[in-house]
Amino acid sequence: HMVEQGETLTSDLLCETYLNLNKEYLKIFIFAFLFRVAIFIVAYLAKGIFSESQLSFMDYCNSWNLWDAPHYIEIAQQGYANHIEDGQYLMLVFFPLYPILIKFFTLIIQNYIISALLVSFLAYSFGCVLMYNLVAIDYNKSIAKKSIIFLSVSPFAFFFGGIVTESTFFLIIIATFLAIRKHNYLIAGILGIFASLTRSVG
Repeated sequence: HMVEQGETLTSDLLCETYLNLNKEYLKIFIFAFLFRVAIFIVAYLAKGIFSESQLSFMDYCNSWNLWDAPHYIEIAQQGYANHIEDGQYLMLVFFPLYPILIKFFTLIIQNYIISALLVSFLAYSFGCVLMYNLVAIDYNKSIAKKSIIFLSVSPFAFFFGGIVTESTFFLIIIATFLAIRKHNYLIAGILGIFASLTRSVG
């Protein structure tokens, strides 16, 4: 009877710990996602204030289609085969994973720009959850939370909210390091393959 009680208490404790962890991770995800949304909206309001003409929300979203973004959008729309000049594939320097994710989200949202932005927002938010997990393993929850805050407010963090591969790469690389830290080397190797499909570094 005591053995059964002990097993029940252990089971209840594991369930409670699991639920608490899930709530904690959910809070980190919501914080990261809402932070990106807040930055996005503040930038929209600021651009509206300083713009000479009235700026619609869709015009603002389309204004993020700059730098490398048009190439990723075009690949998501048409693939690589439609970008050949003199027998050369012009888009091969832009890796396929991010456009594939954009394409997937357009099946639901029906807008490439908003899909691309949402991919970046979600990838960053999930990446923050994994980063929190990774830092908490070797330090503590307080330091893990601060690492998320400092990452979010760092000067170059605006790339995490743009139509670029930074957020996707961040998510996969953090997942890779977390797998290594937990000695899941097979998973780490598979994640490394996905990271190499995201962008070139160096």
